[in-house]
Amino acid sequence: LRATETAEALKRALEHLDHAGLSHSRIAEPMRANLITAYVASRIPVDEAIPLVRGVGVREAGVLASAWERIVLGRLHAMRGEFELARELVRGGRQAYVDAGLLVSAGGISMSEAKVEARAGDPAAAERALREGLEILGGVGERGYYPTVALNLADLLYDQGHYDEL
Repeated sequence: LRATETAEALKRALEHLDHAGLSHSRIAEPMRANLITAYVASRIPVDEAIPLVRGVGVREAGVLASAWERIVLGRLHAMRGEFELARELVRGGRQAYVDAGLLVSAGGISMSEAKVEARAGDPAAAERALREGLEILGGVGERGYYPTVALNLADLLYDQGHYDEL
């Protein structure tokens, strides 16, 4: 992964948009979302990444952008061992997608929730999150995220030695 390099490129692109007077354009918002997502996988220390995420200004773009920021912050707080806060952030963010009727996104976000639970040492909760995601995705006939969520569930079950459930 080249998350750190991706984050740097996105920051430069956002600076160019700002200089062009387009910092709040339609193209800038996905860049901000991708930028904060890159911080999760980057080499930037978590204690530095959290304020960077908050400083990007994604929250200003609306309810779903704010929800995505909460999901990213939840993943980062889980890395710091702040599991209750992480759970609250990720679940709240995911619920915003459900409330907006964006079930495909909500089903995919189950992977973020599962990562928080796995990091917290609760594989049963991670399994529940992934199974819920699969139920949502299967219910709408989604074929993009479904295999990835299913693979995450299979990996989790395998790691727990539940070979008969694969």
